[in-house]
Amino acid sequence: MRIRQVVSAAALSVLLLLVILLVPTPYTIWSPGDTYNYLGEIDGKPVIEIEDEPVDKPTGQLLLATVGTTGDRNSNLLSVALSQLSQAQEVLPADSVVNGDNPRLVNEPEPEKLVIREDNAVVAALRQADRQIIEHPQITVVAPSGPANNILQVGDLVTQINQDAVSTQAQAEAAIADLKVGDTVRVKFIRDKEDMDAIMIVQATSRDSKIPTLGLQFTTSYSHDEIVNINKASNPEGLMLSLAIYDMLTEGELTGGQIVAGAGRMSVSGEVGSVDGIRQRIAAAKRDGARYFIIPSGNCSQVASDEGLTLVRASTLADSIENLQAALSGKVVKGCE
Repeated sequence: MRIRQVVSAAALSVLLLLVILLVPTPYTIWSPGDTYNYLGEIDGKPVIEIEDEPVDKPTGQLLLATVGTTGDRNSNLLSVALSQLSQAQEVLPADSVVNGDNPRLVNEPEPEKLVIREDNAVVAALRQADRQIIEHPQITVVAPSGPANNILQVGDLVTQINQDAVSTQAQAEAAIADLKVGDTVRVKFIRDKEDMDAIMIVQATSRDSKIPTLGLQFTTSYSHDEIVNINKASNPEGLMLSLAIYDMLTEGELTGGQIVAGAGRMSVSGEVGSVDGIRQRIAAAKRDGARYFIIPSGNCSQVASDEGLTLVRASTLADSIENLQAALSGKVVKGCE
């Protein structure tokens, strides 16, 4: 009888321990994620295609290293405890993993943010490859009650207002401010790569009957001749996307036939921004065979100088290319010492 009680108590203790270990915690776990070769294919389709550009089959790889997370799901106590034993994992509050507002935290940003990041990477790469980039004021808002409603659309690139050629947001706003209420105005614009024009009547703002408006708001956007198609399954992002496009547009092979990984945000002017989860990204790169990792300068304080591969420091797209080429040729390059 006593043995049965002891066995029952032991079984109950084990069950209770399992229940405790499986209790959800307010934490999420970051771990090495997938890598995407931007010079390769996904599901039989190229990650990047540039129309009418001859591209030699690459022998190397340019990998975007990502972070695997449990998302906004709470990890159990056992998982959290085990993750403390791994240098490649990190435990963070579950509410720190958000979409959109901080696109560095997750690998699946909101669609609008994704498009912006793609555009930045494409423009930066084309500029670095000495391709022509033309700035335009791009329409971001068309007021339903304004004169441009049902004529112009969000996304249109404005090139001329009456006789005034405009190439920036400020120039477009100044040209509209010079109009008079009741005037007929001709607006030239680009939509889907086609030149178009439209005529409308200038209205007054709701605040002041003397201030002209077309009911438009602008940002600065860019046009170029190259048509770059990106496979969305590749999780397109920043620095590595720019490097792959640059590699496809220029002679030679940027990777030197090696597996090169990295991560980083990219501005239209070529500045490289830091990313979160850098240790997990480096671990993913090592796991998938990379010998070099291009790291944003802003992330250097978060890693050791010896991470098991060659760290190539990048603060701009230009110096990431220069430093990578130097590293591939055997020269000592500035890493994260």
